[in-house]
Amino acid sequence: MVNKCCVPKCRGNYDKKCNVHVFKFPADSQQRRKWIHAIKRENFVPSEHSVVCELHFQSWEIEKISVFYCDDGQKITLPLKHPRLSPGAVPSVLPNCPNYLSRPSTSYRESPEEKKLRLENEYLLAAIDESAKENIARINEISFSTFDEQKSKLNLLILDEYWSIIKKEDRVLFVHIDYNSAPKIVNSVVVDKELKLGVHYCGKKVFKLGGTAIINSVSNVNEINDVLEKVRLMLCFDTSSSSSNSSSSSSSSNSPHDILDLVSDLLLQIDTKNSEFEKPVTFMLEKIKLLTKKRSAYQHSSWFLILSCMLFTISPHSYKYLKHLGFLIFPHPSTIRRLCSSFGLGPQMEQSANNFLKYTRNKYFGKLSENDKLVTLMMDEIHLKSLMDFKAGNFVGTACNNQLLASSAHTFMISSLLSDLKEVVHIVPVNKMCAEDLQSILKKIILGLEQIGFNVLCVISDNSSINRRCMQLFSPEEELKCMYNHPVEKSKPLFFLFDSVHLLKCLRNNWINQKNEYSCMYYPDFANEDGDAHDIVGTASFAALRQLYDIEEKKMVKHAYALTLKALYPSSLERQNVSLALQVFNENVALGFESIGASHNIPHFLETSNYIQIILKWWWIVNVKTPRKGRRLNNLFMNPLSPQNQESWQYLSKFLRWLHRWKDMHLSGSLTSETMNALTLTTEGIIYLYEYCTSRFKFKYFLPGKFQTDLLECRFGYYRQLAGGQHNISLRQMYEIEQKLRTQSTVSVKLESKIFGTVEINDFMETDLPLCESDEEENPFTSLEISENDILSCNEDFPVLVYISGYCCHSVLKKIKCIFCKEIIVFGGIS
Repeated sequence: MVNKCCVPKCRGNYDKKCNVHVFKFPADSQQRRKWIHAIKRENFVPSEHSVVCELHFQSWEIEKISVFYCDDGQKITLPLKHPRLSPGAVPSVLPNCPNYLSRPSTSYRESPEEKKLRLENEYLLAAIDESAKENIARINEISFSTFDEQKSKLNLLILDEYWSIIKKEDRVLFVHIDYNSAPKIVNSVVVDKELKLGVHYCGKKVFKLGGTAIINSVSNVNEINDVLEKVRLMLCFDTSSSSSNSSSSSSSSNSPHDILDLVSDLLLQIDTKNSEFEKPVTFMLEKIKLLTKKRSAYQHSSWFLILSCMLFTISPHSYKYLKHLGFLIFPHPSTIRRLCSSFGLGPQMEQSANNFLKYTRNKYFGKLSENDKLVTLMMDEIHLKSLMDFKAGNFVGTACNNQLLASSAHTFMISSLLSDLKEVVHIVPVNKMCAEDLQSILKKIILGLEQIGFNVLCVISDNSSINRRCMQLFSPEEELKCMYNHPVEKSKPLFFLFDSVHLLKCLRNNWINQKNEYSCMYYPDFANEDGDAHDIVGTASFAALRQLYDIEEKKMVKHAYALTLKALYPSSLERQNVSLALQVFNENVALGFESIGASHNIPHFLETSNYIQIILKWWWIVNVKTPRKGRRLNNLFMNPLSPQNQESWQYLSKFLRWLHRWKDMHLSGSLTSETMNALTLTTEGIIYLYEYCTSRFKFKYFLPGKFQTDLLECRFGYYRQLAGGQHNISLRQMYEIEQKLRTQSTVSVKLESKIFGTVEINDFMETDLPLCESDEEENPFTSLEISENDILSCNEDFPVLVYISGYCCHSVLKKIKCIFCKEIIVFGGIS
């Protein structure tokens, strides 16, 4: 039985009254036979579980403690968790058997080696005891507890010519005097009446030497000796000492590392907590510590590594130049490259299936707030230079869909509806991509974003044929519509809109491209809701816009002041500029037609004005990006869509019905079918989106301006700007710039310096201007001469001039500080 003693008539571990330690039979065959013979058990063959308890061994044969000796001869004993037998131990005690079966107990006799070791340790302990007594006597000799005792034992100090002793009634001074010019005390060590010790260097108290704190009080001569020697070695920066020993010591201690250590100690004594010096002192301490280390041992702080990464990603050449100047110790560029590459931020890596959406997954998986999850997915195409680029051991420039050089890159970007989250999630370099491939990539991106935790509500693109065909493939009927079944969950919708900014440019371009006389656009009457085949058709003439511009070109006051030649005669590149389109669809242009159209016989001026206002109101509604825009500009159509703003929702519904009537009329001078369908789909999609968001997500208001590709176009602008102002950039440049932008996004940077704190621009702009004295200052308006003819020549525009002048005076009075100037503006003073 396990752990039960196998000796005859022994009850070891058979019951709770007899709990004993047991020992297994030895593995050595000869020793094992001795054990079998000793226990007196006939025909017994021990198994692997057979044991003999401690009751059958002599006490000196069982080791229950472990003994060893330290280097100083001290004996240490430790109890053993499990007792063990001494070598050669054999069972010899059989308590429940006749006495003649047990061997008589014999005393243990130590071996010669054990005796020799014991005697050596005893002699060593005696020597240590004697040395300790001598040490105590020495300590008593050099120790002191009062100031008078300390003065009486100064003769025990070991001093050289470097130090001079000055004894006072309440203190003892150890000073080093510089005799180069006028004698001055450089270093000093002071012990006061309470045995408090202080160290001073050039009049400043020092609390640390070589990174070690200085003791506050002394109790023996050796402590004073140690402090004096350390002060002489660490603070000895003059070479005027006459003693050769002192000179050699000075030269040996006058190293840059010692001086820098002292400077660090002095900086640490500055109480910078919660003060304006905290960050500058921390910065200096870090840089001083780097000066005392080898290049291989440089350790930069985390914030300085972040700053270095930012500088390097923005401009590697500037970073290398700053490092070459040597004013600061920057990490090596290779270190920065390794640090940035460890983030895995390069979009080039995401072309493989294993790394698909890796950056977005690492940054946002499990870290999204509720406001970040609801996003729109924008996609657009940027044209590239078709070239193969070799750099850092790899080639870049081929398309992902074939072996040709990439001519463009389809870029996908997400933007949150409820937060400021925006991120480029994927870039696909292509050469003539087909709609099927684009739909496969788009679907894969949507599924990946949903797995990360996003809720993709809407896809937004421009009105290109490949984008239209791509979205048609989401429907079994291959129909282009504003709402599809979501690829992840068919019960929820996936909306599709065309970019409203792109549509506005298409409306302007369609108008310019009309080939009829006066470049006219024919449209149905907007106010006629009950229209039929005999709808009243309006005529919007683009030639009327050019005529209006020609009339007001040389006038001082203009009604349609927004119109420019570039807006009326745009080049192919300028047709992509939305600001030029907004110069055409402008409220002041419409009002200008109404003001001077009749007097100058401008053809179709009222209908042109109506057409501009129809499109402009639609633009006001779909371009609302902030909830307070309408209140700020006092425009109801610029308020967000909400139950309280029924005017905008009703106008969109009316605009949609107007588009359906216009489409059914099949007019010759009209919008192209692509633009008409895209405009209809986007207007209808915004209405459905508003209803879905307010009911499903309980939106208090809806911002249609969030459903645009402006953020993606802005990212394309960054690519061109950071590539040196080039319109066509290479694929390598696009990858590297996107990696820089991702690094800046990952390493968040605010408009404040870690060293200099926040820079207040207003501090440089605010000046206290003295008040002008009317008796001493000359009237600044005396040089102005206004004749009666000047006033008569602008009689038609006089009301406008009065309004403008009043507004200018009001604005100037709010900012001007000169009292004399205010009086002239308000009360007059021009003769």
